[in-house]
Amino acid sequence: MDPLSFTASLLTVATLAASVTSTLSNLRHVGELPGRLQAINNEVADLEVILHENPNSLADVLRRAESKLRELETIISLLVRSCVGNGKFLVRAKVWLTEKPKLDALHEELHSLKATLNLILGVIHSQDMMRVQLDLQSISLVSARMTNAQIVFRDEINSTIDKSAHRVDERLATLERALNEQLSRLQLRLNSDMGAKLHGQAPNLSTVQQNRKSFAPSNQGIVRIRAAHYIGKICEADCRCACHQRVKYHSPSLVGPVVGQLFFGYAGFPRIRSRCDDDRCGRSRARHVSIEYWFPLWFLSRILMIILSLQRSGPELRLRVVRRIPDAAQCIDFARTGNIEGIKLLFKEGLASPFDVSQSRNFSMLRWAVFDRQYETCKFLLDAGSDPNQAGASAMMWDFFLWATINDSDLEAVTNLLAGSDFVDDQKFPMIHKIILKMSLRSLEDELFYNVDAVFQTDARGRTALFWVAARGDERSAITLLACGADPNAMDQDGRVPLHLAAESGRTGCIRLLLEAGAQTDPISLQGTPPRTPPLVLIGQFGDLLALKTILDFNPNIEARSPDGETALLAVARRQTAAHALLLLEHNANPNAMMNDGKTPLTAAITYNNGGVLRVLLNGWNNYITCPRLAGPNLLDVVADFADTETIHILAMAEHLRFNSDRQYVLSAGASERIRNRPNASEKLIAAFDELLCLMSQNDMEKETSVLMESGLLGYRTTSPESCCDIDFEDALDTIDNIDID
Repeated sequence: MDPLSFTASLLTVATLAASVTSTLSNLRHVGELPGRLQAINNEVADLEVILHENPNSLADVLRRAESKLRELETIISLLVRSCVGNGKFLVRAKVWLTEKPKLDALHEELHSLKATLNLILGVIHSQDMMRVQLDLQSISLVSARMTNAQIVFRDEINSTIDKSAHRVDERLATLERALNEQLSRLQLRLNSDMGAKLHGQAPNLSTVQQNRKSFAPSNQGIVRIRAAHYIGKICEADCRCACHQRVKYHSPSLVGPVVGQLFFGYAGFPRIRSRCDDDRCGRSRARHVSIEYWFPLWFLSRILMIILSLQRSGPELRLRVVRRIPDAAQCIDFARTGNIEGIKLLFKEGLASPFDVSQSRNFSMLRWAVFDRQYETCKFLLDAGSDPNQAGASAMMWDFFLWATINDSDLEAVTNLLAGSDFVDDQKFPMIHKIILKMSLRSLEDELFYNVDAVFQTDARGRTALFWVAARGDERSAITLLACGADPNAMDQDGRVPLHLAAESGRTGCIRLLLEAGAQTDPISLQGTPPRTPPLVLIGQFGDLLALKTILDFNPNIEARSPDGETALLAVARRQTAAHALLLLEHNANPNAMMNDGKTPLTAAITYNNGGVLRVLLNGWNNYITCPRLAGPNLLDVVADFADTETIHILAMAEHLRFNSDRQYVLSAGASERIRNRPNASEKLIAAFDELLCLMSQNDMEKETSVLMESGLLGYRTTSPESCCDIDFEDALDTIDNIDID
């Protein structure tokens, strides 16, 4: 039976049941019903209820019920007519006696049908209950799975937190070991001195200084006067009262080249500083006064430093004379390239000192080594006696540490630069800065929700949270801060913007976010702040190829220069790849740009033995208006001082170096002597240099070919002899001049 027929049968039976019930109700008006009819009426009423409550009964049960109800309707109709049409009692009794057996049978049948339908109803209810139970079990299973997933997620979070805590513990343990080693060495030295005094002997200086390196220079130019006495209680190192802030003054820089420049600074004098703003301040801390006089370069390349400090152990007076050296000095190049052996030799011969500073930026060798991430060189210079506080070397190292640019393997080498410094306390970081630097477990979003002005809060150097986000490469936090209104062009007290820090730390993602948010590619320093290295030059020094391409897409000044005159191409020539150089040359970078010390991209590539960039500059020389070797210092002098064997081989490939018109510039009478006096000179290096001289001094190609075959450098030639026979360089320049350049 199809569902439609089944439903129709059900409705028919229910209608019949309702009709029978109505007829019996009419019969009740005639008189009191017998008990049998009353029972039948109850059965029919129950059947009607069951049919209405159970629309899914079986078809055969419905057919039987329909048949019985029709039969019952017929009997009831007969009884109604006999009772209504005939008023005699005997007639009605006869009709009743006649139909009574049928009614009894119908009663039994209807009772049976009702029981069957009740059973069906019970089964259906049981099925419904089973479905409900299965649904509940499914819900319970899903809940259990969700609970297990939450447990796994919680375990992962706990594991991540444990790993982070473990790394922090390892770093703290490394710092603690370094401090304990220093304390042990100091205690051993003090015990040695005291033991010698108790036995009536002078202390054995050779024993006390047995751990000092033989290459460490003597502290010439330094006079120390120290007197010890008891000092009362002073403030703790973490006191952030305004009376302890450092104050600096200096004479106008315009008069520096004529009469020199004077610098004066002090800290820890509450009577001449701002009033205390911290109830815990004891108004007493290590006091410090420093005076520096920079002699004019035309008179004397020296810096006189006078430092007076009041420590727990007593007053200390230090007089130091520091030498100012050219930016092109060998010791600076060795510090920037990590040539420790070369620095040792310069120290032994008295040609350099750990306290020397460069003329352009007044950076010490230690500061240059930190700037170029030469951490092993930093450790060596500290052991040699360099002052970590001179020229801000310790502060720069703390910056790199907080920028998360120092690997765990390099951390041990720079521990002494980080130890004993109040850098973190002196910065007075707001809460949002602590969140960025992982000094607080609070959420950045929560902090901004409760303090919407937190994006504008600055630390002691005027840096907002966006500075530290850019330096650490936290792109998610950068998006959050920029969306909350952080200024991408905000400038700190040193004249830096967030783009400077992102470029210096090589954070490509943050560089793009800042530029797209409106950061200036060439920020202009405010009046009173020192000039800063442009972001493009910093990316040329530390950024990858994608970062360089990113900032070039925003049209920066391709010839922007650092304070020492370095352009992006010069920076790339020192430490980057040929792809970096090609990208800059495609954007019309000047291959003949010259630094303050006379370096050009070509000589810089030779100085730092960057073979890839050197090949780009030499192989594409005819694409430039002026050959890149015609500017800067004498080429062979640079080769003699810095080039290695591979660099000399690359120069041997450049046949245009042998043009007659340029020989007076290229050749140098003292070049052979210079390379023989190099610290790392070897027979192979000297032989390669002599062969290069021979190649460059030949006038005829056949003679050159024979020399090349004898020297073994013939394989490095990239062009055929026919392509460079007796071609004058001036003719090449005339050819370039005749080209119509749009």
